[in-house]
Amino acid sequence: MICLVQILINNRDKIDEVFMQRKTLIKAAILIICTITFFVSVSLIKNSHKKEHYYAEEKQLNYEQYLSDYATGDVITFQECIGYTGTTSPENLDYIMLATADNNFFYFMDDEQKQQIYKLFNEAAYYDNRLDSSRLGGKSGGTEYKFNGCVKFINESQETSISFLFYDTLAKDTKVCIPREVISTEPLNYVEGDGWLEKYIYYGFLVKAELWTELQKILNEVPVITMEEIIELTKDGRVPQIEEIYRYQHEVLYSSTVFDEGEDAYDIYRMNIQNSDKYLIIKSMCTGTEKETWFNIGVVAIMNANGTEDKELYNVGDATTLRPYE
Repeated sequence: MICLVQILINNRDKIDEVFMQRKTLIKAAILIICTITFFVSVSLIKNSHKKEHYYAEEKQLNYEQYLSDYATGDVITFQECIGYTGTTSPENLDYIMLATADNNFFYFMDDEQKQQIYKLFNEAAYYDNRLDSSRLGGKSGGTEYKFNGCVKFINESQETSISFLFYDTLAKDTKVCIPREVISTEPLNYVEGDGWLEKYIYYGFLVKAELWTELQKILNEVPVITMEEIIELTKDGRVPQIEEIYRYQHEVLYSSTVFDEGEDAYDIYRMNIQNSDKYLIIKSMCTGTEKETWFNIGVVAIMNANGTEDKELYNVGDATTLRPYE
């Protein structure tokens, strides 16, 4: 026993060293285990949050979810909307106007075009919407509800029309469609009456984005004006109506964004000519007030490819007729 004690005393330094080594190894093992546990936990939390975020995004970017969150359950027909203008078929329409967000607009006068657009609207489902309309056209929560454009159905002979404005939503497959500028053969009151306007003019409807997508396809089929059509338009000296000019392909070169009452605002458009290096420049004048606006052709000129003027066909400042192009 004394020998054993003596051995322990003589080798105490070595024993202490062994214990210190074991203690260090235990600490290292504990540290490694804690580190692994930490990273595994963080990974599980991240994956959990990713999954929740994924489902949240999927929930937002879904047409059915939008109907569930914002639709009241009432489904409106296109006939109910357009019926307020006295229009019951595409044959009743003089033309349809489609305006884009960049202030460009196109007129559809051919029967086939009118029937095609009318059919798209007639077959769509319009769900009564309760998405706050103040969020449209601006930003909410960092997400833009951009204005796409509008479509206007016009029965000029009866002085009736109705417009539908389209806005993005958080869902790529969903748009908000709001009726505006309803002009009817019967007086419509925004406060009294049957409540149709005040019910839908602020919130509008939820519709599938497919409706606006199909309208863009129709825009891509708008014809390019030919030199023969220009000659035909100008031969009798009559200044063409807006709808006669803007039924052809054109692009915005300049657009007045500020409109002061009593002053003219104007837009400038370029219209390419089929099978020609020449092109048309058209200046449209806008006059009126906040309540009433009139659009007129201000300038029509044919330009050479290098940007110089070939011939000015019309200028509202010094002419009342359109000069023929020969």
